[in-house]
Amino acid sequence: MQFAPKEASLGFEAGTGGSMPWQMVPAGGARGLMLSQAQNLEIKIDPAPGGGVPGGLGLSETKPNSSTQREIWIQGRVRGRYLVSAAKAGVPVAPLEAEVFPERVVKIAFYIMSDASGNWDVKKLSEMANAIWFPQANVRLEFHSVWPHNSMMPQLKISGAIDLAQDGQRTAFYEYGNNWGANLMVYLGGRKIAPVKGFSTNGQTQGNKTYIDTSTHPKQNYTKMAHTLAHEVGHFVCLGGVAHDGKPTDLMFATATHGGTQIRRTRIRQVYR
Repeated sequence: MQFAPKEASLGFEAGTGGSMPWQMVPAGGARGLMLSQAQNLEIKIDPAPGGGVPGGLGLSETKPNSSTQREIWIQGRVRGRYLVSAAKAGVPVAPLEAEVFPERVVKIAFYIMSDASGNWDVKKLSEMANAIWFPQANVRLEFHSVWPHNSMMPQLKISGAIDLAQDGQRTAFYEYGNNWGANLMVYLGGRKIAPVKGFSTNGQTQGNKTYIDTSTHPKQNYTKMAHTLAHEVGHFVCLGGVAHDGKPTDLMFATATHGGTQIRRTRIRQVYR
């Protein structure tokens, strides 16, 4: 007997390797859970040790206890960790950890460079990347602005491959375009990016600057491009944290060929650490 999500891709992580199932709950929002064969069990919520506060996670149920399939809703009120359990005579039978997170907003300004391939609808890209981040991690990606290259814009003063780890290159991008009203600047160009630890890459993020090599998306595959953008956003919101996650199903897996989109608890906690 275990809690299961009412809907997929809303920040639920199954319990594996001895860990409890886990559910992200947005502050001011709710998540639905299903529990089978639990007619006579009491549903309890307690703050996790050193975690949440009493009443910080609300509870409601949409079906009577006599139903074989119980539908339970937990509502995020105060940030923190909480233990949800189906208990019999006070003894937990089916535990779940829930964690409430506030919304984080990332406003993105796009810069379309003169050598960029294709004609990308960057507002659509930001919406597709948001569809990965917001339901799972309560991180809202907002399109802020787009700046197509024109004759009035300065030239990018960089020769050779892109490597944002170099201070001089970050300065060059800052001089090319930097919008103070946005949190993240995304530059779409056609130059190759310097290999990282011997591996080629189509996106790189340092600080609040992301460069994406559009020549690696010649057929304008929006799904792949939005995945690249969402992955790079992960580096931005987790600056200073672990760069990549270990499962091919993870959004932050080191190689994008697997197309994973899951954002697990360890990654979400990095966003809000």
